[in-house]
Amino acid sequence: LKKYPLTNLYLERLYTEIRLFIKEILINLDNDIIELFKDVNLILDSIKIGEGDFHNGKSTCLLSFSNDKSIYYKPRSLEVDISLLNFILSVKEVSTYFYPVKNIDKGVYGWSYPVQIDESIDIQNVKLFYEGMGVLTSLSFFLKIEDLIASNIIATGGKIALIDLENAFCLEKVFNPEFQFLVNSNLG
Repeated sequence: LKKYPLTNLYLERLYTEIRLFIKEILINLDNDIIELFKDVNLILDSIKIGEGDFHNGKSTCLLSFSNDKSIYYKPRSLEVDISLLNFILSVKEVSTYFYPVKNIDKGVYGWSYPVQIDESIDIQNVKLFYEGMGVLTSLSFFLKIEDLIASNIIATGGKIALIDLENAFCLEKVFNPEFQFLVNSNLG
């Protein structure tokens, strides 16, 4: 620590931020537990931090309980996720390809139930999944959905479960050719 004097200051700040974040999760869980599980007698076993994207220095966390129940805490609004998924599921021609992920939006944070994985493999499920990926490709183009990476797409029983849809309805990115030198240099 003598060689790097700011390390101690950084670690203290990090510890404080993590402590406050866990306190936030526990307060929100206490406020929402009945809505989430209809049971106040749950015992929280663990909180896994870093189970997904980071938002304002906070990350998606997996909360696990003693009765094998679990839920994801997301430190951001889930309004876009819920609206987009509701839209997709309301279109009869495409709804059969998508799994209805259950999310609860609380304004500045939200809860997401784990996707129930169906690993049964048959030719119909494989066909359904790949047709669904074609539909998803089209939807992502027309609805400007970004961040569709492997960890945000879960296959279950031939259906596609979409998680982390906060990057939907993205604005067109404007490219300024005057800054192309950054892309081609060691600076960017």
